[in-house]
Amino acid sequence: SGGELQDADVAQSVTIGHLLNHTGGWRGDLLTPPSWNDDTLERALQGVAEAPQELPLGELASYSNSGFWRPASAVGIKGSW
Repeated sequence: SGGELQDADVAQSVTIGHLLNHTGGWRGDLLTPPSWNDDTLERALQGVAEAPQELPLGELASYSNSGFWRPASAVGIKGSW
């Protein structure tokens, strides 16, 4: 799950493509406390959900590691990193 995005319109419109090509609009280096626990990905996704939308969805590219966390969750990657 990972929480609901703050912007409901973005939550309805964002695609995996936005996330993988760095046009999701979130800060690229969201810091999640380091962890080797099974909940690391879930906590990282919660951080994205709580982060403000800094750029309009799909309009500008801004390198974002955090955009890869949701696709990882979608395909069911589990366990320690």
